[in-house]
Amino acid sequence: MSAFLKSIDSRTWKAVLKGWEHPAALYKDGNKTAVIKPEEEWTSAEEELALSNNKAFNALFIGVGQEHVQADEKVHCCQGCLGYPQNCT
Repeated sequence: MSAFLKSIDSRTWKAVLKGWEHPAALYKDGNKTAVIKPEEEWTSAEEELALSNNKAFNALFIGVGQEHVQADEKVHCCQGCLGYPQNCT
């Protein structure tokens, strides 16, 4: 599975390793708030990270089946490999 995710692109694999957080609004001092940023306000970089996360989810749903993937806000694959450690080599 890791080879397949890496073949999609490096950002997809990084989304699996690091997880993804929904972009948050910022305080004036630049620190994150608990308020989720509307998609219309996302930067290009935030949109690219979200796309990479979506690609990873899609590949995982196809590869291991939807019943084995936790539909969380983060991809948690290689921090436990969804119970399939042999897939993370």
